[in-house]
Parts: sequence; structure tokens; C-alpha cells
Amino acid sequence: MMAGQVRRADSLAFWRRQPHLLVRLLEILVPHGGIVALFETYIDEGDSHDDAPALCVAAYLFETEKCKMLDLEWKAVLDEFELPYFHMVDCVHLSKPFDKLSRDQSIEVEKRMIGIIRDHMLFGAATTVDERDYDTWAARHEIGTAYSYCCWQTIAAVNSWMNSNGLKGDMAYFFESGHDSAGETNAIMNAIAKNEDARQATRYATHAFVCKEKVRPIQTPDILAWLHANHFKRVQRGFSNPRKDYVALVKDRPHKSFIATRDTVDTALINGHPQLDGYKPSWVKKTT
Repeated sequence: MMAGQVRRADSLAFWRRQPHLLVRLLEILVPHGGIVALFETYIDEGDSHDDAPALCVAAYLFETEKCKMLDLEWKAVLDEFELPYFHMVDCVHLSKPFDKLSRDQSIEVEKRMIGIIRDHMLFGAATTVDERDYDTWAARHEIGTAYSYCCWQTIAAVNSWMNSNGLKGDMAYFFESGHDSAGETNAIMNAIAKNEDARQATRYATHAFVCKEKVRPIQTPDILAWLHANHFKRVQRGFSNPRKDYVALVKDRPHKSFIATRDTVDTALINGHPQLDGYKPSWVKKTT
């Protein structure tokens, strides 16, 4: 066998052993042009799952090369504990697939995942809002659902942090698939892709909605989203101290967390932007 054929055979064997890496590579490639993004932002939604109205969207920013390392370390922990994926709410409540673990084991898994995130992240952002209250704001008609609003807030926070730190390069955005408002958010991202100013402002290269079992880095913001939503719930109950695992995740690492309320957002989000004069984007299909 010629040397070139050996290299190709070795390459094919590698990708067969590591199909998750191939999936990530194919999804990171820009559909038109084949440019690989230098940065990746993973965005996921979570809430406290305890009948709280809090909706939280969180994001983690990674350099592409660091994200590859995170992916391998993340998989090693999942394999060690025989888990198909990490999902914070299931870990906390020992629900499937964590039901076969002891409480100490589930705590250990979370600690290990928090350590991996801290080792490889550049920046984390989270936005939480009371979805029922948000649905009464003008923003529900002028921007879209609470999910879309929170997604946009986290994307803006990521790019603001990058601007402040002088980071330049193309960005690939990944959202966990399956949310009811994914179609609306996809329409917003497509609108960004078609607008030169918006593309530059967000460093947009491509975006995709991905499955958490196939693209493991999308599991990272799930932890931040759950913990921030849980903190929102604690604040509503009058407790200001965050959970210890929330502190362990964010302490001494760059994060920006925002709780959107009538007191913390621009009044135009509540009452409407006069210059819009009743305008509603095409992606807003349903309002309450």
C-alpha cells in the first residue's frame, strides 16, 4: 500500500473511532465557503423544573481548539460513569440516566464537568426572565418569545465581552434542538446571516440546532442555565446566597449573568419602542 493510501486508511479509521468529532467538524464548517470558525458559542435553555416561572438561556464561548479538548474530556467522564449525556436537572434529581448513580457519584460527575468547563471556557453568559411576566411586555410582539429574547441577550453579552477583550474571528453558534421557539430563533439567526452589519456585529459564520448526545459541548451551558434559573427562584423567595455549585462554576472565571425584570430592563421593552409604530417582525407567529 502506498504511503498516501496508508494515511487515508489511518484517517478513515480515526473518524470511525471518533464519529462525534466528525459530526462537530461537519457542523462547524460554513455551508458556503468551507471556512472553519475560530470561536464557538453553545446556547441552551433551562429552568428550575420546580414549577418556577423562570426561563433561563445560557451560553458558553470557546476557542475551537479548546472546545475539541473539552469534548474529549467530557466524553471520558461520561464513559467512566456510563452516561449517554449530562443533564443538570436529571443529575440533581437522580432521574434517568442518573438513576443508577448514588448521590455521591452524581455530585462527583457535576464537579468534574464544572472543572472541565472552567479549564476550557473563555466566557459564560446567562439571562433569566419570568416568562409569564415577559409575555405581557411589548417585547413579546416586537422581538419574539422569551426564549428568543434571552438568546439574543446572551449573544450580545458574548460579543460585548469579545469586543472588550479585543478578540477577533468568525463565530459558529450552536443551539440545542427541540425548543418550541427554535423556529423563531432560527429565523432571527437567518436574518442576521443576511445582514452585513449584523453579521459583523455578531461575528456570524454559521449556526445550527444540534442534539446534545451528538454534540457534547452543547451540554455545558445546561449547567449554567439550570443554576442561574435556580438562583432566580431563590432570589424570588428572598434568599440572596447562591448554591455552592453555582459559586464553584463562576468564581474567578468570566461570566455575566442578568435577571431581566421590569426594574432592570429598558422601559421600551415593557412599553414598546415608539419608532416601531406597531411593527412586528415576520418571525413573531404567535402572541399572547
